[in-house]
Amino acid sequence: MTLKPYIQKVAVGPRGSKDLTREEAREANNLILSGEVHPVEFGALTMAMRVKGEADSELIGAVDAFHDHCDPADWDIENLVTVASPFDGKDRLMVWTPAAALLAAASGAKVLVLSDRDVPPKKGVTPSLVFQALGYPPTSTFAEAADLLRDRGWACVEMSRAIPALGPLKEWRELLGKRPYLSTAEKLINPARSPYITGVFHGPVFRQMDRVVRELSYPKTLVVQGSQGSIEPKNSAPTNVCLIERDRETETFKLDPGEFNLRIEEEVPLPGGPNECAALTRRVFAGEDEDGMKATMLTAGMLLWISGIREDMNQGVQLAASRWQGVSGSV
Repeated sequence: MTLKPYIQKVAVGPRGSKDLTREEAREANNLILSGEVHPVEFGALTMAMRVKGEADSELIGAVDAFHDHCDPADWDIENLVTVASPFDGKDRLMVWTPAAALLAAASGAKVLVLSDRDVPPKKGVTPSLVFQALGYPPTSTFAEAADLLRDRGWACVEMSRAIPALGPLKEWRELLGKRPYLSTAEKLINPARSPYITGVFHGPVFRQMDRVVRELSYPKTLVVQGSQGSIEPKNSAPTNVCLIERDRETETFKLDPGEFNLRIEEEVPLPGGPNECAALTRRVFAGEDEDGMKATMLTAGMLLWISGIREDMNQGVQLAASRWQGVSGSV
């Protein structure tokens, strides 16, 4: 099989190029994920779409293809929230998602973290690497993740093992040298079709998410323009967020940590690799790092809000603070 028909449509030039339809994008990405295309074709399609600009239909179709490759699982789980930050991680700022997931789970939410490791171009520190360093190896199947959610309240799935076709694409993505459309589409995978939180960095992508997510028909989605494009709101300044719900007008606002007495002077820098991040996570839960405690509570409060455990962000933060002691012994 070949990507040639799709390349011919998107790579005509600045005036003649056309967008792939949702179904065409799904077909093209299923070919890529099936391992049936040449890497040159992958590169040609990816760079042509980057030059043209990724259309909503192309991102939605790519997500559809990802979902086609997700193994089935029993997602009948109350108060479930799925979390997906950029799979290439962070290289400048601390990764708070694991700590926040543990705290939110201790407060009653069911938190599914979708993550990966060694994803180009950044190859930064990701939640899956931090969980591993904390002694909690990520799972490789969605069915196992669903069981863990019921058992302990949280799970982290390493996506290139849960969707094995993603693994070989890492080498191709490294050779491209630029972030492909997959970097946006993979952050929208939601196998549970649950309330969802994803992070973006660039303003145009942030604005595009409303149209894309509505077509994916998730029940509730919070798009966060967080630190380094993660789902983690900034504690040193207000963070742009976008709340998208079915049958309701989209709400875009700034999440101000000062409203919850969780503001800090500057974001906590990345202390090193995954082991150092795990060590800082332990110090935070031991009450030895005030800025880290504030960062963890802010993200955990957001998880508790979107999961439905609490009605708003303020109530989520209050609940997270009240359950703090219940987590310290688990890390």
